[in-house]
Amino acid sequence: MFLEAAAKRGAQLIVIDPRRTETASLPNAQWIPIRPGTDGALALSILEVMIDEERYDEAFVEQWTHGFDELCTYVQHFRPEVVETITGVPAETILKLAYQISNTTGVAPVMYTGLEYSNSGLQAIRAVFTIWALAGQLDVPGGLCFSSLGNHFPINRSGNVENPNVDRAIARDRFPYHPVPLAKPVRQNPLMLCSPWDSVLKRLTALFGFPFLAIPRKRILTMSSKPLKKF
Repeated sequence: MFLEAAAKRGAQLIVIDPRRTETASLPNAQWIPIRPGTDGALALSILEVMIDEERYDEAFVEQWTHGFDELCTYVQHFRPEVVETITGVPAETILKLAYQISNTTGVAPVMYTGLEYSNSGLQAIRAVFTIWALAGQLDVPGGLCFSSLGNHFPINRSGNVENPNVDRAIARDRFPYHPVPLAKPVRQNPLMLCSPWDSVLKRLTALFGFPFLAIPRKRILTMSSKPLKKF
């Protein structure tokens, strides 16, 4: 377990979870309990502190972002004292989190499907990644790294594996469906289910998530899923 190995090397771990997990009991680990499904509010509150106190990478914002002014306006609704009543996380803890992320060189988030299974989970994940972008923690040693073509980072080499020849799959005639990893944007999936695609797409299989709960524009997805024969 790489988190356990990091803790043994002296890395500080902050575990934000409704439960006190085994990870929260590791050396140098701090457990911050939170009400289930409120992670997005916590992330937006951290952003509010960073923006209000100008603890963000101004050069990054100037060169690489769109809609920063709108974000500044939106996060004003998520001041720590307000979010404390939503999440159960004390305002002082929220402030400390914002300071730790923005002041430390090399901070990385580790998440799996916990946020994705909550209401508007995808937006919560986006808010978390926005924290790391504004804090200048992208593609820096110890920060949040992105894989690319030809990447051989030892933790995950799945991007280097070619998709199998599904035509040779066992029982292809009886089970013609097979998952194939795609490295393409899928944000237009709801629109793909609408006319004229409704005469072509009849089935939707969701793996490791529930799109009707997690993704934004759920109203469009719900309406556009009506032509599906199976889900």
